Amino acid sequence: MRVRYKAWSVPFIENNSDIIVNSLNLKDCKEFNEFIKRDDLVLEIGSGKGGFIMNMSHKFPEYNFLCVEKDVTCSAQGAKLFKENELKNVYVISGDIKDVFEHFNEPFFSHIFINHPDPWPKKKHYKRRLFYRDFLNEYKKLLKVDGELILKTDNDDFFEFAKEELEASNWEIIFINYNYNDEDNFDAPTNYEIKWREKNVPIKRLIAKYKGE
Repeated sequence: MRVRYKAWSVPFIENNSDIIVNSLNLKDCKEFNEFIKRDDLVLEIGSGKGGFIMNMSHKFPEYNFLCVEKDVTCSAQGAKLFKENELKNVYVISGDIKDVFEHFNEPFFSHIFINHPDPWPKKKHYKRRLFYRDFLNEYKKLLKVDGELILKTDNDDFFEFAKEELEASNWEIIFINYNYNDEDNFDAPTNYEIKWREKNVPIKRLIAKYKGE
C-alpha cells in the first residue's frame, strides 16, 4: 500500500542525522559512519514504518539495527518512532538499497532481514524483486561468515521465485516454513504479518546462507 507523502518528512531527515540520513549523503554523514563500525550489526531492507525493528531492538539490545527504506515518508516515520523511544541501537537510511551497496566495502552484518517485500508480480519486473540474483550477489558481500539472509512473505509466487534464485545463486536454504508462526526466537512480527495472519493467510519464511564460490 502506497503511503501518503508527509511534508514534514524531508525536513525531519535533514535535521536528524543522529538517527536518519538520506542515502545520497552517506559518505559525508559522521553519525552513519560511526554507527556502521559497531559490532553485532543487523540489516533490514524495506523497514517500512519501523515496527519490526522497534520490537527487535527491545528484545535484543545487544544488537545494532540498520534500516533501509526507500519511501521517504515511511523512513521518516520509522526514525521518528525510534527517536521518540530513545533507541540507541537503531539507525535509518532513507533511500533505495541499490544506492547503498557501494558504501559497504566489507561484510558488516550477521543477519539481513527482508520482510514482506514488494512482489513485483508482473514477469517483466522480475529484476526488481529483492531476491533476484543480482541482489543476492550483493547480499553475499554484506554478510559475515555464516551470516543469514532471512525472508518472510505472504506471497506464494514470490516465495517460490526466491527459492529458485537462491538455489541458482549458490545459497543454501537452511530453514523453510510454509506456515510460520513466530517459532524463531530471533525474530519479531511485522504489521503485515499480523494483518495477513488475522485473515488466515499463511506466512512463508526461509533462512539462507551463502555456500561460497
